[in-house]
Amino acid sequence: FASQRLVTNIGSGIFLIIERPVKIGDSVKIGGTAGTIEDIRILSTTIKTYEGIYIRIPNETVFNSEITNYVANVARRFEYRIAIRYSDDAEKAIRIIYKILAGHPFVLKNPSPSIYVDELGDNGVIIMVRIWAPSREWWSVRTEMLWNIKLALEREGIGFPFPQREVWLARENKNGGE
Repeated sequence: FASQRLVTNIGSGIFLIIERPVKIGDSVKIGGTAGTIEDIRILSTTIKTYEGIYIRIPNETVFNSEITNYVANVARRFEYRIAIRYSDDAEKAIRIIYKILAGHPFVLKNPSPSIYVDELGDNGVIIMVRIWAPSREWWSVRTEMLWNIKLALEREGIGFPFPQREVWLARENKNGGE
């Protein structure tokens, strides 16, 4: 039984090396494990998780698992749903966001960002912001842009809504009823 597993892992390792669905340095999710590929050997693949833990996965498991490779494509898209107050100018907010994105070197021009009013929400106007960035820079661009957009909108007096509710109280009439 043990030799059968060994042969299966070797066979799977050979197929992984030939097929190359992942390579060293790729950010991936294999089964339930997400991280960066550190090593691919004939029997196993080593992943360093985003928490810094090294996990050795038998190649049979890698070969038979769903593999999500976050950097196989040169670009990756992310999006924000940004709510602004109903009293603020949505067109102005969109212009501000476009300006912020245009000034960042890793926000791709092609495909270009997409910014539009997506919804009239319960508490504010929802602006959808879709941005493409190089896969290797995706996370840093995603975190930096959200903060920069927030600061730029606030500088221009555009605020973010808080949940609001109107409460109506029934008045009692003179006969004791409502």
